[in-house]
Amino acid sequence: MDKTLVKMAIDLYKGKTENFSKEKVNESLRKHLIELNGGQEKITDRSFRKHPELFEFLEETLSVLVSEGLQDQFQDLAEVRDVDFGQQPVFHIPDTKLFPVAVISDGIGSLRKQRIDNGELVVPTKFRGIAIYEELTRVLAGRTDWVEMVQRVAKSYNQKIATEVYDAIYNSFDQLTAPFKTSGTYAEGELLDLTQHVEAESGADVVIFGTKKALSKIKPSEYSDAMLDRKNETGFLRIWNGYEMREIKQAHKAGSYDFAISDNFLLVVPTTQDKFVKIVNEGETRIIEESGLENQDFSQGYTFLKKAGVSILTGTRYGIYRLA
Repeated sequence: MDKTLVKMAIDLYKGKTENFSKEKVNESLRKHLIELNGGQEKITDRSFRKHPELFEFLEETLSVLVSEGLQDQFQDLAEVRDVDFGQQPVFHIPDTKLFPVAVISDGIGSLRKQRIDNGELVVPTKFRGIAIYEELTRVLAGRTDWVEMVQRVAKSYNQKIATEVYDAIYNSFDQLTAPFKTSGTYAEGELLDLTQHVEAESGADVVIFGTKKALSKIKPSEYSDAMLDRKNETGFLRIWNGYEMREIKQAHKAGSYDFAISDNFLLVVPTTQDKFVKIVNEGETRIIEESGLENQDFSQGYTFLKKAGVSILTGTRYGIYRLA
């Protein structure tokens, strides 16, 4: 596969077209794709069989865009790993508890040995698919541009993974032990205790995450005029009692107008290098052709497939506040 062509497609998606206009780069890419398709603007059963490199190009490009998109979206919360099919990366869970220090008398040299407990986690993966139908044919015909098509595919897939991540975090509440979880009507003292427990256990600074609506529920006991102005600008306070707050962007569930992320929970996360969310992308992206005979309207279909898994390290000390 021509790496230059892949780079061109990725740069176009990112808007890095340098000295050329988006339209010229898009047209140049379209011509390259037509060449890969044997000079035809329309994908047929025959061209699909004779020119699989067209789909190899699309698979390779989307693999890069999906992985980079997940890393950018979850840089504060998740570690993203790309592995080959059949590989099962093992994540090590270090024991962060401090050792008790004994006071001993002079002349006594024996101490009770303490074992260091380290756990392991293997993230299970499964396929997720998006039917893209004749979108690629529309790109070759010039009726849809490249950025529009891959943006819809990559964004749809990453939004699905994002929903799974936040659902997994929200549902991990029951696995957390006191004092790393609390629930009920918002109380400043309760949240302050939770942040301090996470801070004390991790030995790191902590950040409070939530949707804009969730973060707006955090109210200090007193407001200054400057604080009110800042809240009016962003919808929530960026700093609360010395702790930074960061917004989780709300999204709709696919095919509906229901919010995908709960507005009733706050997440307290230590700023340690080891992230408590693990995302694994297994194997290459695949695009499967559907024969026209399989569709009742005899249309040509294509399905984007990607295998991935999401797991939460509940042994990591983070905190959740479920708001009533």
